[in-house]
Amino acid sequence: MVTAQHKRLRGVSYDLPHVIAQAPPIEGVEHVGGSMFDYVPSGTAILLKWILHLWGDEDCVKILKNCYEALPADGKVIVVEYVLPASPEPTLAAQGALRLDVVMLNRLAGGKERTEREFAPSPWRPASPAVQGHLHLYQRLGPRVH
Repeated sequence: MVTAQHKRLRGVSYDLPHVIAQAPPIEGVEHVGGSMFDYVPSGTAILLKWILHLWGDEDCVKILKNCYEALPADGKVIVVEYVLPASPEPTLAAQGALRLDVVMLNRLAGGKERTEREFAPSPWRPASPAVQGHLHLYQRLGPRVH
């Protein structure tokens, strides 16, 4: 965990209250219960790992707006998601993303994997010009080969 390696950092594990109630203590991490649709705890960086693909576009906008409200002017939202290729590719990463997209479509109303273009600023960028451009997208490169 990052906070174990960097003692000056403070982490917040934020999830629904019933999940947080069962979370084991972790040094340097505060567990906070709540809903990201209502509020996101403040921080200089907010990591959303495999969160946005669970929700439709309107819900993602709500989540991201709450993240941006929790950030200082120089804060960052870091999004880690699979990224669908714009057109089918014969790579392990692309095939994995497409399989996950099928799972999302079958299991979650509104959930989906997105292309890089769908992560572009238009629907995702917050209204405030002070925080525009702070959405960083990290593309997952695919499964590790041992």
